[in-house]
Amino acid sequence: MSDIVLIARIIAKPGSGEEMAEALTSLVAASEEEPGLRVYAAHRQDNDPTTFWFYEVYDDEDALSVHARGPRMTEARGKVREFGAAPPEVFRVTPLANKE
Repeated sequence: MSDIVLIARIIAKPGSGEEMAEALTSLVAASEEEPGLRVYAAHRQDNDPTTFWFYEVYDDEDALSVHARGPRMTEARGKVREFGAAPPEVFRVTPLANKE
């Protein structure tokens, strides 16, 4: 597999869970037309309404680079920073097995 997979944890400031949810929804919408971005999914943690997770799958380094530099993504990430308690934690992981 040559896929690039990222998992990110985002913590919203206390009382900003709904604003963060809206910001993350706009982040996903901003990624709609990115080539090579196969999965870009936002999740809210069930037992903590201020904790969010992203699961991202890219075809290759070029697709990841396009994602990181896009103007719509830059704008949307500004909203995430505004409501975030800290910078997102991003983990690059290696796929071992999957079922699609």
